[in-house]
Amino acid sequence: MEKLYSSLCKGLKEFEEIKIAEWVQGIEDNTDVHLCKYLLVREDTEIAPEGFMRVNFDPVLVRALREVKYLQLIDISVPEKASELFQKVNVYRT
Repeated sequence: MEKLYSSLCKGLKEFEEIKIAEWVQGIEDNTDVHLCKYLLVREDTEIAPEGFMRVNFDPVLVRALREVKYLQLIDISVPEKASELFQKVNVYRT
């Protein structure tokens, strides 16, 4: 029984490490691309030919900010790039 428990814990730990490594790679790849976009864009519509302004903050960044918050709450270390992004969370919300 102990051997089965030990094997199961080891498998879960490896799975967690793999998923976190994939997440870190996604953060590294996606944040720079999405942060280079304009935060406000003008959309031309029939109602307002001069265009409406809309926020162009990518949902990928919103999700990354949320994930960093919860990972930090459960004391899982996050990469430096994700930490830097999260330090500016109030700026992005404003």
